[in-house]
Amino acid sequence: MPTPTATRTLADVMTFVKRQFGDESGVQITDSDITRWVNQAQTEIVNKNPIIQATSTANTVAGQQTYDIPTDIIQLESVFVDGMIMEPSNFETIRGQLGADTGTQGNPQYWYVWANKIYLWPKPSQVWTLEVNYSKMPNRVTSSADLLGVPDRYFDRVCEYTMAKAYELDEDWSAHSVQRQTFEDKLNEANNSDKVNWGAFPVAFDAEYE
Repeated sequence: MPTPTATRTLADVMTFVKRQFGDESGVQITDSDITRWVNQAQTEIVNKNPIIQATSTANTVAGQQTYDIPTDIIQLESVFVDGMIMEPSNFETIRGQLGADTGTQGNPQYWYVWANKIYLWPKPSQVWTLEVNYSKMPNRVTSSADLLGVPDRYFDRVCEYTMAKAYELDEDWSAHSVQRQTFEDKLNEANNSDKVNWGAFPVAFDAEYE
């Protein structure tokens, strides 16, 4: 699934929210408040719908089994070594069913995750290209000109979340509840739509060992 384009900015959210809230001068809700809420909204969106794709590349080291996971990762999708896709596995299978010798070296065939490290088995016997495809966290916004870290189709969701936080600050619990519920409902609709159009993301982490 290609990552859609983001063209809306933090300033767009600020303008919408202040106008809707009736505080265009920013007396009650400040730019700093909105910036913080927008970053929270983006994080919640991608945690529920991992939509931002990324690839990290590195070189394997002969005899080295473990490699760092990208720091901005949400969900690991696939691992390639020397252009060949590795089969996801887990600690128990590698050590048990395969009867793996931890010192075995060769052309890696399997990978698993343990303690925020990617393990390859067998250990690489030489230098190859290691490619990790994953879903990532959104870029944070800090200034009004910054592009949002989520695609344009999530602009309304960001505004709904931000409006909910503004009403929460104002202790208008009814309006807060309406905006928050709209955010949740529409986000679930978008998530389900993505699954229909592109299929569910494969979850490659082994939950038993996270």
